[in-house]
Amino acid sequence: MQSSFRPPFNQIINILLITNFFLILCIKNVNSSLIEFNIDENVVFTQSALMDGPGKLTKLGKGEFALTYNEANTFMGGTEIQDGTVSVSNSDSLSTGLVKFDSTNGTPALKTLACVDIQNTIDISDCTAILIATAPTTLSGLLSTTTASILNVTGGQEANFIGDQSTAFKVVVSGEATRVPIGDNFKEGTTFTYGEGTIISSHVHYIPYQIFIG
Repeated sequence: MQSSFRPPFNQIINILLITNFFLILCIKNVNSSLIEFNIDENVVFTQSALMDGPGKLTKLGKGEFALTYNEANTFMGGTEIQDGTVSVSNSDSLSTGLVKFDSTNGTPALKTLACVDIQNTIDISDCTAILIATAPTTLSGLLSTTTASILNVTGGQEANFIGDQSTAFKVVVSGEATRVPIGDNFKEGTTFTYGEGTIISSHVHYIPYQIFIG
């Protein structure tokens, strides 16, 4: 197993449990640089206590980092997802900083484990990102987008987008029972590709966006 994390010098790590599939961490004092999690496929790292400090969390590798601490995290440097999945169990799991997706060398995904309202600014500029809504999910912060942005929505639950977006972009809805309500909450010119999921229009007589059914 090659999964690893690289703490900065003053990082305090308390390893509570490790098995072939799970690593549960107590993390404090993320310093002013960053902490990187490089997690192999089919491996889950689980956070069990507060993540605090001015530093930045970067997710690498195809595995999953589950932020399951049941209160708000308070690290201030934001989150960058370059590959694999970051899972959240409450609306404040990602603290208040920017959440940036970078698909240059991977497939970054954000998964919701419980009903959440994520108010962070989420940056999917010029990349392909995945939202896995395994529970009802609301994104109410700014969605920083470009016309090259693609957001794949899956997971089998409803994903509501009530925050503003920078530009029109592309939404791909897939997975049985996945639902994305649309109305005036998306920029004009946004396109939707429909797979096994459902697009729900709040307009009674028409859907004001381009939709591809495939």
